[in-house]
Amino acid sequence: MSTEPWRFSKRGELLPPACLNCQAVMIELFCAKCGQKNEVPNRALWPLLKDSIGLFLVADGKLWRTLHLLLFKPGELAVQYVAGRRAAYVKPFTMYFWVSALVLTSMLFDWSELSFGPPAEAKPSEFKPIQVDERELALFQKAASDEHTPALVKRYATTMAWYQSSPRTAKPLIDGWVLSKLPRAAFFLVPIFALMMKLLFSHRRYTEHLVLTLHAQTVFFLLFGLADAVPDALSLTLGGAIFASFALWLPLAVRRFYAVTWRRTVLSLLAGAVLGGVIIIATGVVLYVLAFVVIRAPV
Repeated sequence: MSTEPWRFSKRGELLPPACLNCQAVMIELFCAKCGQKNEVPNRALWPLLKDSIGLFLVADGKLWRTLHLLLFKPGELAVQYVAGRRAAYVKPFTMYFWVSALVLTSMLFDWSELSFGPPAEAKPSEFKPIQVDERELALFQKAASDEHTPALVKRYATTMAWYQSSPRTAKPLIDGWVLSKLPRAAFFLVPIFALMMKLLFSHRRYTEHLVLTLHAQTVFFLLFGLADAVPDALSLTLGGAIFASFALWLPLAVRRFYAVTWRRTVLSLLAGAVLGGVIIIATGVVLYVLAFVVIRAPV
């Protein structure tokens, strides 16, 4: 009987001699033909849970190892991935997907409203009157009622007139729609920002820029989530410091990943900040215009 350690589970159970997936003879812990790990047929609860949650591989420390390198050694995780040393870390897109999804989902909830005491009564002074621009309101109402106005423009004008006349009702709906589209918008911005980095640092392949861009957006979402969770009383100090730390992380990551001087790092990031700012503002404008077209004003 063979006594190689890989033929036994951690509980001492004898593992199958052939792969349960493709029936190839097992010569090590992972199948040489299909790559599936050799395990007992009747799996315990913990391995099943690990497969279900996918990213959170707590047992082997892959998640924590990735987070530590990502946050505290900027750019090194991208260097390791591009060099081919990938098995010990969570893949860039997987990490980006889960972090952005969790952070942006949490933004849909107002955690400040959670309270274990009786609800506080709003004071009359807290409700400030909203000034309505009568000129703009009349302009949009005219465009909405004109039969010669194109359909999409009419829908935009109708919703805008509703927004101008009932901002307390319309604004949460418009902002909520835009917020719900942020994950998709951020995802589509990743290849655009990678292309921007390609223009700034042309000596690397596009896919390598994509790896660093995914890591940068992952860090951005992590820090944004931490800053958003800070109580309002500390938001200007602690929250601002957490969010501003991305401005320190990014140049360190760029300098390590591209192996360039500080001078080129700073100049490239300044140029990238201008171009990236234009892209972000344009994306925000497009999302709000779409919101006014998609959302129907109540009749």
